[in-house]
Amino acid sequence: LGADDYVTKPFQYEELAARIYGLLKRTRNFEQLAFRDPLTGVFNRRYFDLQIGLELQRIERYPAPISLVFIDIDSFKKVNDTYGHHVGDLVLQGLAHLLQVNLRSTDLLARFGGEEFVIALPNTTVEQSLSIMQDILDKVRLKPVAKNDGQTFSITFSAGVAEWQAGMTIAEWVAKADDA
Repeated sequence: LGADDYVTKPFQYEELAARIYGLLKRTRNFEQLAFRDPLTGVFNRRYFDLQIGLELQRIERYPAPISLVFIDIDSFKKVNDTYGHHVGDLVLQGLAHLLQVNLRSTDLLARFGGEEFVIALPNTTVEQSLSIMQDILDKVRLKPVAKNDGQTFSITFSAGVAEWQAGMTIAEWVAKADDA
């Protein structure tokens, strides 16, 4: 019937607390597996698809601008082919970390697939989004995103930005940002 555990009476508070803590920890681990990209630690596409719908519902109720950024690492295949997939993984992790620390807690960052990331920026116009992404790109250009065996790896990325318009589907919005 859905029970995960049971405790007989009389029970010890410490035992009950330990069992509840274990259940919560297991639940948190399942959520981590379901909604986080295991390589980069950012949200995955499944979570993005779920959350972006909720974000658009909020926008319909309380109108405000929201922009979507589609990021693609430039010449990423060349990194993998030249240095191996391990270095490619380090580059993905480095860029994901840099994006996380330079975005607001209200922004939604997700790995879309391969070397592609998407960012939903609530309460942000296209112009503001372009400025934010230019600042992040400037930081990427200044400092390597990964290091392996004493060798540093620098990258650049391309980013397309699209502001959501009423009546637009999520697929159209993503495609518009990707095309940009």
